[in-house]
Amino acid sequence: MTNKPLQQFEFQIAPTEFSIRRNLMETFKAYKNVLVFDLGSNIDVFEHFTPRTYIEQQFVKSTTEHLLLQVANAYKWVDDELLINMLTDFADNIRKKSLGGVISLDMYNHYIDKAIELKDTIEVEPNKTIRFLINPFYVKQIGEDINKIKAELINRQLANDNKKDNYDIIEDEICCYDLNQKKLTKKLLAEITGLSYATTKNYLNDYPALNNAYEQVNRLSGTYKQHRNRQYNFNKISKVAKLCA
Repeated sequence: MTNKPLQQFEFQIAPTEFSIRRNLMETFKAYKNVLVFDLGSNIDVFEHFTPRTYIEQQFVKSTTEHLLLQVANAYKWVDDELLINMLTDFADNIRKKSLGGVISLDMYNHYIDKAIELKDTIEVEPNKTIRFLINPFYVKQIGEDINKIKAELINRQLANDNKKDNYDIIEDEICCYDLNQKKLTKKLLAEITGLSYATTKNYLNDYPALNNAYEQVNRLSGTYKQHRNRQYNFNKISKVAKLCA
């Protein structure tokens, strides 16, 4: 599929969903029981798109030429036959969004040939991110609602990520807290993490290790004056306890 060794291109190859899918094709085939693949984090990619609004007549030529050049440079690593087909389909989509009919079929072909000729002349910048990929080889079970399952799997993973992020934020703030500052309380912990008090409290209740770390910092933290007041109150309570004994 590649028409030239990748290292011989002058400009860096832009990552695309197409290229990522191509690299994972054997994995997709090996795991036909897996519907959604998680890339682990958002990946910056370039995606060619047809303008949402109609292209005004005076901008049709320049816009068409620019968009075809971008696509040719983004997919320069595929063989020319496939690239021609991609550009031809894309040019047809652009034509449907163009006003005035100012470009003839021969002119479209000229723009496509020119884009291929100049396919390694610009650096294409990513314009979106992707994280989850749907397995094209997934074997659907009878009665399965693919869209529903896909949404549930993605939402569950994002919820787990959010939970882990919150845990890490709270843990970092506890571990890095300056003990010479004022006493660390749950309210203060919520403020410095940017989380709500209820969320902070729930995480401390749900994760014993996190709560143990908080209690240690809570006990040891505070200004010198606060420590003195704490010791004074402790001594006063001890004296009262002895009198009552």
